[in-house]
Amino acid sequence: MKKVAILTFHKSLNYGAVLQTYALKSIIKSFNVSCDVINYQYPVFNKGYRIFYKSKFNYRNIIKHIYFVPKMKSLFNDFINKFLTDTKPLMTKDLPSVNNKYDCFIAGSDQIWNGDLTDHDNSFLLDFVKDTNKINAYAASFGVSQLTDIDKQNYPTLLKRFKNISIREQQGVAIIKNLINKDVIQTLDPTFLLSIEEWKKLINNNKQKQNTIVVYLMGKDTNLISFAKNLAKTKNYKVVILRNSFKKHDSSVENLFVTPEQWLEYIYNAKYVVTNSFHGLTFSIKFNKPFFVGLVNTNKRKSRLENLLDLTNLKDRLIDNIGTDYDKPTDWDSVNNIIEKEREKSITYLKKVVL
Repeated sequence: MKKVAILTFHKSLNYGAVLQTYALKSIIKSFNVSCDVINYQYPVFNKGYRIFYKSKFNYRNIIKHIYFVPKMKSLFNDFINKFLTDTKPLMTKDLPSVNNKYDCFIAGSDQIWNGDLTDHDNSFLLDFVKDTNKINAYAASFGVSQLTDIDKQNYPTLLKRFKNISIREQQGVAIIKNLINKDVIQTLDPTFLLSIEEWKKLINNNKQKQNTIVVYLMGKDTNLISFAKNLAKTKNYKVVILRNSFKKHDSSVENLFVTPEQWLEYIYNAKYVVTNSFHGLTFSIKFNKPFFVGLVNTNKRKSRLENLLDLTNLKDRLIDNIGTDYDKPTDWDSVNNIIEKEREKSITYLKKVVL
């Protein structure tokens, strides 16, 4: 049986990161091949979740790491250990040891080529793999439309070693073209590759989670929270904020810590979703949920949100375009047809890589 290895952000305390890893591993295993997630202890991750790693200590940082990090680890560890931990822990120096254990390596998905997030860790470009015929990427993301000077220097040599590359956003396709003059395919985020029935295997359909407006934010966005609260007054629904920060977004509504499975459950059962998160958007689309999305005012997340909204013809769901027309209908048949077409293209690419 062919053996495939995935290298991605599988340990990140982020719902999108762990769920996209789960999805990619699951779809590859459905091809009747072996698939492992490399348990890479990437330095920037380990450093970021230690209490005293900064040269300057501050109260906010200490509280975050004493309270928030252990809380999030307790919520994520069961999911990560059950579904995503397939090898012994490996440090950067240990990665070459897996060269001969796998027939195919896949970098991706998620923002694994965002140097600001990885501290320019070339392991995510599979620099440790000797045989270039084994080097592939699926829906890798730079997370930005412009690279740093460091990455502009380092990436061309590393990217030229890849046998197959697919990118998650159109902006990333352009980056590859400019860097190495290579045309690459754009594929869907792995979360779209699994059917709703496959995702429902992780969901307990708890009716207590219904009649809610679910808010999931990356960073603070008071405008989106105000929008959700106004919507709740109009519809007489409850606002629930799913936390990914140690500080409450708004103390006047319920802020919840949840497991990845519970996060899915809340999105699945929501009456409406309000988000500025890429994976908040992907699952809203996947589950055909009425959603409202805000664009952050930075290059780091805006491009991927806009790209997905453009693909699905859903820019009318932007907060700025909604006003108070909360129940403007969405042609979900059209959206689902677009996603299914892209899904077929993505799976065809993935099968070419692993089979």
